Amino acid sequence: MLKADAIATTEIVCTGDCSSSGPWTKLRLSQGTIYSHTFSISSPGTATNITHQTPLITFAHPITENVAPVALKNLGPARCDSIAVKGSSGCAFSDVAAEYFVYLTGHNEDKVAANVNRGERSKPAHFGWLGHGSPLTRATSSSVAAANRRKACGRKNFKPLTCDEYPFAATFQGAKFFPADNVTAGVPVARTRRKARSGWPCTGRSGCSMMTRTGFSSSRRLMPMPPITARLSVQDGQYWITDMDPAS
Repeated sequence: MLKADAIATTEIVCTGDCSSSGPWTKLRLSQGTIYSHTFSISSPGTATNITHQTPLITFAHPITENVAPVALKNLGPARCDSIAVKGSSGCAFSDVAAEYFVYLTGHNEDKVAANVNRGERSKPAHFGWLGHGSPLTRATSSSVAAANRRKACGRKNFKPLTCDEYPFAATFQGAKFFPADNVTAGVPVARTRRKARSGWPCTGRSGCSMMTRTGFSSSRRLMPMPPITARLSVQDGQYWITDMDPAS
């Protein structure tokens, strides 16, 4: 039990080629108040580094005996790298799924999102469906994307619409690798052009305002990967696509 006027100091202890944070400014606690603190992780490295973080909170009181620091649940491991996207660096928690959201209504991507929804739920592997199927794995080679695109859409005519495929062409789950798990649909040309520019289905009624594929890969530190069969940690080039509705 904390006494009135107790003072809390927080810091994060980081091991594995990363820097620990300095103590947060001492804060006098008030009953019924929620306090929050954002920690940052920094790991320089030229390839990949695995770090482990543990937040510590030290409580003190002017006229009582102080107690040992309280260690919160470990936040790690985090994987820090400078190779996921050329010219970028950053860290991502390895046990947090890299999840991208598409919207079935209200975000100017309904046709594309509906095709994702159908592919995730109707095909055996349920690629990209978090909690139900296998993740998508990132492919950076243009030849992989072209081969997937040809296999999925090469002989299909959706005019005046254009062919949209799921899983995406820039994955190792595309039609070239898993033809039985692929779905296609006709979508408005403007949306696929925006998708091509952004790398993802487009959101925003007045154009493509969503995070680009490169931005998503950078922020989630998705590693470029060859075809794989081994189980990897969630963040090692794997990601999920979740379809949403306005009430979600």
